[in-house]
Amino acid sequence: MISAISHTLELYVTLEDFERALDWLLDAETAMPNVFRAMHQKSDMQLVEDLWFHVYTIYSAISRDARKPVPAQELWKFLGERTTSERIPRIIELAEKSGALIKDKYDDAYLPKPLNNRTEV
Repeated sequence: MISAISHTLELYVTLEDFERALDWLLDAETAMPNVFRAMHQKSDMQLVEDLWFHVYTIYSAISRDARKPVPAQELWKFLGERTTSERIPRIIELAEKSGALIKDKYDDAYLPKPLNNRTEV
């Protein structure tokens, strides 16, 4: 009814009005996951801490001689479940600049800063 009244003052709903309203509804449903994720967002620094712990856990679970930097796609996957996609590049950059993560020189991958060389982020 809102769709109908928004484009004409006639007191009936057409198929075009219904389809427009359905498009509005589907657009809103598509945005819902980001809305709910944003409602439960942590601060940037808390996300950096969580990200560091995640990378550290993956990295330290492998024997020392076989360790490799953690691929960036793993960081994106982890953060994608905890924040909106627009914030992910900024969180990764903050993790780098704060010293929590060290970007590998050759690959798009990251190393966690060792526990004993790390100050609180």
